[in-house]
Amino acid sequence: MTATREAARAFLLALRQAGRSNATIRRYRRVLDDLAEVGVGKALGGEDSSPATRRLRHAVLSRFFRWAVAEAILDANPLANRPPPRVQEQVPRSVPAGELSRLGAAVRAQPLRIRAIFTLVLECGLREAEATGLRVRDVDLSTRGQEGVRVRGKGGKERLVPLPPGYESRALLRRLAAGRDGAEFVPG
Repeated sequence: MTATREAARAFLLALRQAGRSNATIRRYRRVLDDLAEVGVGKALGGEDSSPATRRLRHAVLSRFFRWAVAEAILDANPLANRPPPRVQEQVPRSVPAGELSRLGAAVRAQPLRIRAIFTLVLECGLREAEATGLRVRDVDLSTRGQEGVRVRGKGGKERLVPLPPGYESRALLRRLAAGRDGAEFVPG
């Protein structure tokens, strides 16, 4: 095993011990595998990669190299003076009306727990991991004025997402919670 692979393995172990998500560790592993195979320049991504991909790869490698310097594995960070690629902000596109109607019909045809999750994502803007990590006990519809869902987001941060009275997700969650105390919304 090369020194780079050994260092990468130790770094990924440190990330896991720090409580980073499996998705983060998988993302880092892919970039670090490329580093071990093709070196720093190519691991940063070529011109055929999107600016966002190159920026993500730069962030992963920078973090790895900073860790390697702190652990006395490297003497210097090879990316210390190399700024990350710029990413142009994009205006979100709206979903065409026909597509939105088809999506609504498909969601309405799903079992209650799936409808609740999709509706919650659409109405409250939850991330996929936040929505799929929910449990019935994370839903509070009994504290007047504080009705909401407690979600764990990036970095393990917890926040309360309010559920206003007119939200369909609120009604669906109320039905789901009535029948499945402590259960997971999505089997995991």
